[in-house]
Amino acid sequence: MELKFEFPVRKMTYKKTNEKELKLFIFDPIIKEANMPAVIFLHGGGFSKSEWTYTQFQYHAHYFSTMGMVAICVEYRTAYDESFTPIHSIQDAKSAIRWARQNCVDLQIDPNKISVCGGSSGGYMALCCAMIDEFNDQGDDISIDGRPNALVLYNPGVDFAPLTRVYPQLKEIAKAISPLYQIKEELPPSIFLHGTEDKNININQIEHFCNLMEESGNQADLIAFEGMGHGFFNYEAQNHSLFTLTNEYIEKFYKQLNYID
Repeated sequence: MELKFEFPVRKMTYKKTNEKELKLFIFDPIIKEANMPAVIFLHGGGFSKSEWTYTQFQYHAHYFSTMGMVAICVEYRTAYDESFTPIHSIQDAKSAIRWARQNCVDLQIDPNKISVCGGSSGGYMALCCAMIDEFNDQGDDISIDGRPNALVLYNPGVDFAPLTRVYPQLKEIAKAISPLYQIKEELPPSIFLHGTEDKNININQIEHFCNLMEESGNQADLIAFEGMGHGFFNYEAQNHSLFTLTNEYIEKFYKQLNYID
């Protein structure tokens, strides 16, 4: 059953797998111009049978569409799909970025201003897209760049090791698909928003990761939210107050990159 959005969206198919057609849900700015920046949203919970779906970031997508960005929520393969592993999610995220670049003229977006925003497993996927050249879908045109130009990351995972308990078949390539071990120079600028009381992904690991990123010459801004746990950024949390606050930090980040005025 297809889920409903609270806002008008354009639905497009970006990819067909053996199981289903995967959709993108596009939030257009009211005033459309040529070469607009874009933000692609990857929801959390994809590596487990979570309640979160591609509608998780719909309020964020609507908000940033009012800032003049084309915002896109992505449906990707999750643990609910047959024979799933997180490799499928990473492949789908790369496919979505490539689709946006390939269709940049129709979407009226700047192919060099495509940011990816992800929460938890979605943040992990976003980092993998930026950092790991391998693990592409066989149907993708890999001549089209599958890397984002900027990253917005809510309590992302950075190490696959804890997930090998659930996906033991990936144990041998755990480091190859762990952003923690794939840090290099010239990665996209990134902002991390993380709760100090996150029990799923300890903020100390994220602090260490950001330090390693900066040592390699990358921008990796960490904003710590005191006393907050995993998923603090969701629209429904704290009477929307943290939704507003996190958006303020992200706006500053986008303004710094000249994505928005």
